[in-house]
Amino acid sequence: MNASPSVPSFDVLRRNAWFAALPTSLQESIVRGSTIRAWRRGEALQRGGEPIGALGIVLSGRIRCVMRGRRDRESLVHVGGVGCVFGWGLVQPDVRALLTVTADTSVRALVLPRAAFERLVEADPRNFRGFAALPLELMRTLFRYLGELPGLPLDGQLRVRLADLAARVRAEHRVDGPIELVLSQADLATMVGMSRQRLNQRLGELQQQGLVHVGFRRIVVPDPERLRASADDVRADVAPGHAAPERVAPARAAPEHVAKRDGAGGGRDRRGAAAR
Repeated sequence: MNASPSVPSFDVLRRNAWFAALPTSLQESIVRGSTIRAWRRGEALQRGGEPIGALGIVLSGRIRCVMRGRRDRESLVHVGGVGCVFGWGLVQPDVRALLTVTADTSVRALVLPRAAFERLVEADPRNFRGFAALPLELMRTLFRYLGELPGLPLDGQLRVRLADLAARVRAEHRVDGPIELVLSQADLATMVGMSRQRLNQRLGELQQQGLVHVGFRRIVVPDPERLRASADDVRADVAPGHAAPERVAPARAAPEHVAKRDGAGGGRDRRGAAAR
């Protein structure tokens, strides 16, 4: 990791909706109190479980945000590019990071140390409101998940997750119109808990409906809100009192020779259920 006192272009920083909404004087103070740091691919910008020492805004490159759960299982939360903010927990004293943030490519970021943040708040307590908007927005997303996801089959969860990723990219880049997600299908499958084969099939169906356009390591969402609304259509297709196919608890798998004897279709169903 390298540090540099170079001043970034305000045009780049103002691509982020949060930074653009701050008073100009606070924007300038943040830049004056920050440095530009660089990381090589694979290096950690922030480690989960460690104290948050700085707030950062990605200026170039791409980062991966991962949460470690029970039994040290890692869950991919977000893949962010230019304008992505990390270290938002800085607003709380002595808080430890929930996410591990690593460089997915070579990365440069504007980094505001905790000491500089505290000086800004001490100089004018009103500045705190600007910084507090970051975790509040993420809390809104979390509560939306809690309200939308229960009862949704995996297909519906995929639609909601894609819509939220698109909304976050829109906030990071302040773009109108179609949103391009720079995301591999392998990463998306990890995020939603689908096999890559099932994900590929579902994305094909969404593309036929005009809800997404799929390319190499790219997924374009023309209308995030239309995509989100389509999740309710998926919920409506599930009969009351019946779980969606993806949510059915798998029965004990039949031996391989029995599955084959029952026919190709039945064999695939049993093996697929066991795999899930």
